[in-house]
This record gives sequence, structure tokens and C-alpha cells, in this order.
Amino acid sequence: MKLDMFGKVDGIERALEYHLQRHNVLSGNLSNIETPGYRMRDLRFEESLESQMDGLQKTDRQHLVGRGSELDFAVEQEALPSNINDNNVMLEKMMARISGNKIRYEAGIEIARKQLGILKYVATNGGA
Repeated sequence: MKLDMFGKVDGIERALEYHLQRHNVLSGNLSNIETPGYRMRDLRFEESLESQMDGLQKTDRQHLVGRGSELDFAVEQEALPSNINDNNVMLEKMMARISGNKIRYEAGIEIARKQLGILKYVATNGGA
């Protein structure tokens, strides 16, 4: 039986990478709030998950192995109504999305901290 002590940490790392990249996309929207013709963009988790699932093969009945560790998140332009300068970035919507993304990122950091604390506890033989 294979023991994978870092599996949860790897999953948390991918979630944190997603939220970091999403923050960059959302802050780019804010940077272009006055750019004529700019279209708001966002990362889509569902499409990103599907792209990561392509090519998965079941090698054991208990796990799946992907085609690589490179993360490639789907970026989508949003088809919202445009304002007077043909730009569809809405400040309130962006601030709400950034706040929600920040909360999820911080929750991921806390989960990672606790997982690493458990590994440290085990590695030090229970603190003995």
C-alpha cells in the first residue's frame, strides 16, 4: 500500500494557484476600468477542471493520474452590457469577486498551514 502524505498539500497548492491567477485576472479588469472597448474577464473553475481532467487514465481503482502538473486555467470574457465607453467592467462586481476570491485564498492558506502542522507533528514523532 502506497502512503501519500503530501496528496492533500498538492491539492491545496493547486487551489491556491487557481485563486492567485484569478486575482491577477480580476485585478487586470480593475486596471482597465476606463479602457474603451475592454471586456471583463474571469477564470472559470468548471472549464479549468475539465481541461485538467482531459486524458486522465485510471491506473488503480483508488486514484486517477493526470497528464501533467502544469496548471492551465480557462479565461473567459464576459458578455455583459457595455457602458458609455463600450467597456463592460463594473466596479462593484469586480470588488465583490476580488473579496470572495481573497476569502477563499486565505481559507486555503489556513488549510495548508494545518496540513503542514500535522505533517510536522508526525515527523517529530508527536512532538517528543
